Amino acid sequence: MRCLVALLPLVSVSCKSKEKFPTIGLNIASPIDVAASEDGQHFYVLNADFDRTYDIGSLLIMDQEGNKLSAIETPRMGRSLTVAGSDLIATFDYPDDAAAARVMIYDLTDPANP
Repeated sequence: MRCLVALLPLVSVSCKSKEKFPTIGLNIASPIDVAASEDGQHFYVLNADFDRTYDIGSLLIMDQEGNKLSAIETPRMGRSLTVAGSDLIATFDYPDDAAAARVMIYDLTDPANP
């Protein structure tokens, strides 16, 4: 009986599996920043997902009536959004896996589809 008790902790540690998260889609999760297109027709919401509901962030594109049009998956630790002419600049903090912080630039030539 002692042998069985000693092996159980080893078995439970070695059977670790990767956690499955739902896709973020058009959901809002820990929104961290909002920016508007230059013409004011579109809004961009940077979802940071700090609570790890989805394991990824997103850039949610909305129209001026508040309709969710589309979303682009991003790193989960979003920090800021800035519209500069026809560019949307998004910054991302260090994620839990110690990868480098990032700056991503989206082309807003078509504001509904960065």
